[in-house]
Order: sequence, then C-alpha cells, then structure tokens
Amino acid sequence: MKHEVKSEYIKNKIKNHSFKDVLHRYYIERLIYLEDYIMNKPFKPERNVLVDNWKAKYSDDYKEIFKELKPEEYKKNTKEILKEISEKILEHKKEEKEWEQEEEELKKVWLSVGGVE
Repeated sequence: MKHEVKSEYIKNKIKNHSFKDVLHRYYIERLIYLEDYIMNKPFKPERNVLVDNWKAKYSDDYKEIFKELKPEEYKKNTKEILKEISEKILEHKKEEKEWEQEEEELKKVWLSVGGVE
C-alpha cells in the first residue's frame, strides 16, 4: 500500500527521528494507517480489526489527526458524543433516583418487621 502523509501532526511526529528507530517507525506506520482510515480508504476486514485496536491505543493521536483532516466531521462527531454523554447522565440520575426510592421502600419494610436503622 502506497502511503502519502497528509497530516502535519504525523509529519511533526516524524521530524528529527531516525528511520532506524524501529519502534518509532512502527508507531508512525500505525498513525499513517489511521490517517488512511480517516480519509475513508477501504481496508480488508482483518485490517479493520487492527485499525479499531489502534484507534483505541492511540486515541489522542487519532483525535488530533481526525480534527486536522476532517474538522467539520470531527465537530459533528464531538457534538454527537457529548449528546450521548448527556443522555447517559440523565439516564443515570433517573436510575439513581429510582434506586433511592426502592431503598426507602425496603427500609420501611425492614423497620416494620422489627429491623433497626
């Protein structure tokens, strides 16, 4: 697969590093694959599994590359994620309130049969 680095973020990660530094080179290679993924280049299914793992492992790098190459899509995704988080918080608060009510009911039953606080 031919690679062309578009992201300044990746280019800056390459600067001043030797190609002989194998660990850094592998790291950069993964960032380049993430860049290709962001740019919607198709991968074989087995490569998609690796890319998903790399997205998690290099999540900060992935976000920076994504933000640089597709800023509008990044903003949209960020808004959607924040909306999901807000919904989960509201759901959690509702569940917490229900749990507190259940605990109060259990406490009443507990005390009614001779239990103590």
